[in-house]
Amino acid sequence: MNTAIDKRKFIILFIAILIAAASMIVNNYTTKKDMPSSYGGKVLSAKREDTGSYILGNQEKKRSQINLEVKLYDGPDKGKVVKALQYFDDIVLIEPKAVEAGDRVLLRKDIASEQEKWDFIDYDRRIAMLIIAIIFVVLILLIGRGKGFWSLIALILSFIMVIGVLLPGILKGRNIYALTLYVSLYIIFVSLWLLNGISIKSTSAIAGNIGGLLVAGMLAFMCHKYLYMTGVVDEHSIYLSSSLEGKPLDLLGILWSGVLIGALGAVMDVSMTISSAVYEVSLQHKNPNFWTCWKSGMEVGKDVIGTMTNTLLLAYMEESKIIKLFL
Repeated sequence: MNTAIDKRKFIILFIAILIAAASMIVNNYTTKKDMPSSYGGKVLSAKREDTGSYILGNQEKKRSQINLEVKLYDGPDKGKVVKALQYFDDIVLIEPKAVEAGDRVLLRKDIASEQEKWDFIDYDRRIAMLIIAIIFVVLILLIGRGKGFWSLIALILSFIMVIGVLLPGILKGRNIYALTLYVSLYIIFVSLWLLNGISIKSTSAIAGNIGGLLVAGMLAFMCHKYLYMTGVVDEHSIYLSSSLEGKPLDLLGILWSGVLIGALGAVMDVSMTISSAVYEVSLQHKNPNFWTCWKSGMEVGKDVIGTMTNTLLLAYMEESKIIKLFL
């Protein structure tokens, strides 16, 4: 690895961390301490009992619950054995899996109840998710080596900017359009410079990214205007629209932001692929000129368009397949 390039990457990383930290401070990012927390525990015993029935239409619906004894393994009550409930109702189309002894579950304390009451929230999948994440990181480092390391760093910084800057900023009522562009530009510059250093190849990819991002933004804005979109997707949209006192959230802006961030990954992939291919062609060509590189880039782009169009179409179809079943 070139030592000079490596030093520049660490300088870029240092500056990127400072910018991310400053953005979070300006955004007054804080965790939601007022939200009720979930705590993990291991089920010691589980006993199911019927709690009654009712008539809905011409059908009898039954209710039941599972009485759980759970030993908490995290939170302020760690080590304490508590009683919790898992509820069942025939009105639910698909009955969830009944909790059994030995299962690892997430519980939430009912702070509104006068007596100590815990409810089953979900199964605790954190260990499984951690194992998957570790395998993901190990494979990237084994296969990508130096590039893999920098790609992980870029991934972490991108995650911080979206979770720590973009989402809190939207909830605080900041300008969604400007904030989304700021976060997107940060991700583009930091990711490509960390992966490839400051070079003509990465600069070309960045220019392509910015152009693609602006086109995607304009197309999304035009679709919102001429297709009469409202930004209301489900009941969560209605909740979000009234979450700020005196200043409702811009649902169309949130939709536009989602389209832009979603397209960003695809645009980065395509721009870097074409930039790398054209750069290699220019190295192998004896007398490279603008038009030679342009034609090579266009040929590579034509091949990429076919597969990338399929990729994006299948991704968005998968996301909304439940809705399509109703059409």
